[in-house]
Amino acid sequence: PNNYLGYSNFDVYPINGTIAPGSKVDIKIVFSPDHTSELYADILKISLISTEKNTKTIQLTGKSRTKNMYI
Repeated sequence: PNNYLGYSNFDVYPINGTIAPGSKVDIKIVFSPDHTSELYADILKISLISTEKNTKTIQLTGKSRTKNMYI
């Protein structure tokens, strides 16, 4: 489901940029649900060199509960 307030459940940082040959970039994904659900999901696509052939797809999933318990 989408958030009730209309914003995305998953935010990705940085949203664009350049990676120099031989280097790496850390990607931060923030999960921000505004209600409980077991069904949050989205797809993250990373495009390399702006071609469909070089696009990587990552399935993002999340759950939100009102009470957490760890045993």
